[in-house]
Amino acid sequence: GSSTANTTQAIRAVSSVSPFIDNCTIRHNADGGIRIVSGLNDTVKITNNILDNNASHGMNLYVKAGSTFSIDGNTVTSSTSRGNNDSSGGDGIMLWSGTGSITGTVSNNTITGNARNGIKLHAKPGGITATVASNDIESNGRYGLLLLDEGRSDDTSATSFTVSGN
Repeated sequence: GSSTANTTQAIRAVSSVSPFIDNCTIRHNADGGIRIVSGLNDTVKITNNILDNNASHGMNLYVKAGSTFSIDGNTVTSSTSRGNNDSSGGDGIMLWSGTGSITGTVSNNTITGNARNGIKLHAKPGGITATVASNDIESNGRYGLLLLDEGRSDDTSATSFTVSGN
């Protein structure tokens, strides 16, 4: 499929949908290319897509407890902020967890020329277990890969990342 010149996200899926987004071209959207808010115990699969020149984030994924994710074979380029007051936009792939653990992979993606971070993994209490492997990450405005853990002292779960070949 193809989507161009939208004023919101090109694809938005919310709550218990287990989305599988494959082989789409997504360009020029004012509030991000793909926005997912999973339900509990979902499977989120995003593969073989082209996301180019989307404001906010190329992908903005909020994955809830017990869910798994696979982000594989995508090209994410030129994500920008939405304007002068948007200090958080511009990540190529932003994935953040709800309370409770999630598990998955971010692999074989090309992530270049985004205003902020190439990949941002943001773990809330409960954590993320992620393998980040074989991605081509270059020429992003801040970090190629940013790993954040907001675990609290009462949280006994660990956040685990394996990073290789990027």
